[in-house]
This record gives sequence, structure tokens and C-alpha cells, in this order.
Amino acid sequence: HARVDPSLYIYKFEQELSDHPTGKLFLATDDRNYTKLISQRFGSDQLWASPQSSAAEKFPQVFANEKDRACAEVLMDSLFLALSSKLIKCWSAVSEFAVYFRHTLFPSMQPLDIVDLEAANQVKRDKANYLDTEGYHAVNVIL
Repeated sequence: HARVDPSLYIYKFEQELSDHPTGKLFLATDDRNYTKLISQRFGSDQLWASPQSSAAEKFPQVFANEKDRACAEVLMDSLFLALSSKLIKCWSAVSEFAVYFRHTLFPSMQPLDIVDLEAANQVKRDKANYLDTEGYHAVNVIL
């Protein structure tokens, strides 16, 4: 499947933050360039970084190897995404697990509001072609 251009994420984030000025963005991505792009665009006040990286640094003995740490990060990201109020996503296992976890682990919560950017990617040029983001790979972001 085609990669979602990060400018479409940025367009959706700007819409959401306009509607919810006290909202926070949680990034679930392993792409440091994308994280840097979003950090520069929105600043640290509106960005909430994934907490597992600091946990991995504080408790290195918990993870037998890098693969174990990466698996734990994916699981934690999926759970954080599942607890969000809105999921702005592409097609990835992390976001799909988040939808599954929300439905199965947290059935008393309101249904997750989902914006699927891969479906919306067809109209990207009409909405958000104002930002050159070539070379970035976005995975998941929530509000």
C-alpha cells in the first residue's frame, strides 16, 4: 500500500488542535525524522512522547535484547493509542491492534473515533500539499 504523506497528518493535526486547543499529540512511530518534523511544527506543549523509551533506559534489565524492547514498545504504543480519544492512523499493525484493544479490553469506553488517512490519501493533494515532507515515514498519531 502507498505511504501516507506526512503533510496529510499535519493537516489533520492542525484541524484537530484548532478544534481542541488543549489537545495533545501522541506519536507512535520509530521514524526519528518524522518525530523531529512534528516536534518542530507543533512544539513540545502539544506533543506527548512515548514513555516507554525512558522506561527502557531506566530498567534495561527488563529487556533481554533489542528485539524484546522493540516488541514491548509496539505493545505499549498500541495500548496508549487504544486509550486515546481519537486515532489518526494509517494501515499498520500498531494502529490495528489499538482498535482491537479498545474494543476488547476497554468495552465500557466510548467507541474510538478513527480517521484513516490511507483512505483519505486519495484526496491529499486537494487538502494538504503545502508542506514538503519527502523522505519521512509516519506511522500513527493520536489526539
